[in-house]
Amino acid sequence: NACAAYIVARRLGLDGTQIEQGYNSFPGLEHRMEEIGFAGRVVFINDSKATNADAAEKALSSFERIYWIAGGQAKQGGIAPLEPHFHRIAKAYLIGQDAALLANALDGKAAHVTCESMAAAVQQAALDAAADSSDAHDIAVLLSPACASFDQYPNFEKRGDDFRACVLALDIKPEITSLYENSRVLGLHCDVTDVSAVMASLEQGIANFGGLDMLISNAGSFTASQSLSEMSDENWQSSMAVNLESHMKLMRSALPFLKQGLDPAIVIIASKNVPAPGPGAGAYSVAKAGLTQLARVAALELGEDGIRVNVLHPNAVFDTGVWDEETLATRAAHYGLSVEQYKQNNVLGKEVSSRDVAIMARLFVSPDTGSTTGAQVPVDGGNDRVI
Repeated sequence: NACAAYIVARRLGLDGTQIEQGYNSFPGLEHRMEEIGFAGRVVFINDSKATNADAAEKALSSFERIYWIAGGQAKQGGIAPLEPHFHRIAKAYLIGQDAALLANALDGKAAHVTCESMAAAVQQAALDAAADSSDAHDIAVLLSPACASFDQYPNFEKRGDDFRACVLALDIKPEITSLYENSRVLGLHCDVTDVSAVMASLEQGIANFGGLDMLISNAGSFTASQSLSEMSDENWQSSMAVNLESHMKLMRSALPFLKQGLDPAIVIIASKNVPAPGPGAGAYSVAKAGLTQLARVAALELGEDGIRVNVLHPNAVFDTGVWDEETLATRAAHYGLSVEQYKQNNVLGKEVSSRDVAIMARLFVSPDTGSTTGAQVPVDGGNDRVI
């Protein structure tokens, strides 16, 4: 494949240096020997596309010591053709409809256990691999099922996604528990200002998914608009509790898990009001400024643990629970604008959505920003005061 690509690239006029750069930057295909990340010396590999023994053989031959996740709907011949590689398997974690058939093939040849779900298999494999004291050159937690996916998933892509990512979603609204019809998302009702509730939720998430790699800290509340001369203690303290202190409590509680995570990263959702505060929003602006300072300190302290910490400063994201019609009208009136004008009051003249913020948050927890920490990035359509 590499030779064929080289020939095509040369015919298109690229030189050897350009082709080499292309090789080095090519991330590979999703779900085919896809490197997800490292935890210490353990690499996690998603090879969900291996739906039969022949395809799985390539993955099993690539690592010295393997914690193998396999199973689903077995193909004709099962995994018998893989026996020459069984000596590489430290332990197998069998899932799906034909787990028993795979267990029979492995009996007396490799340690194995049957797991009720992908999440359970990943959790146990990760724990076992982390405790591996061998002197093996490479250790892998490998999803290479050697079976079709249709007993549990609509396709191998969904199976690979289940291996790659799970989400713990915390929200003050009870509806969060039924919002997602997806086994990869665990929604928990949680008041993030309550330390005990935060810890209980994190522990439940860890028990379900086996670890924590990324934290997007997004709690926020736009308290009533008051000038400093009118500021009530209740309004001030409410803003500090949600917009500042809850983030510290969540981060502090999550750090022991993040320090054991894969390429761990934290994204803090602050506000345009940090670089450009507005009148009547003192309680909110001060809390978000403190939150940004917290993130800067965290970036300095956590760098030695390999944890990246970056900040997003959204502005006027109206499709979230922070805004209601009354608050929107009040803020628009402060600037002498109609509600529609206020929604598009930026350099690009466009309304910013929660999806825009999510895309940036995803970028900053991804390996694509692996060399960036301590950054502050606006997501505001271009604000003239910030610029």
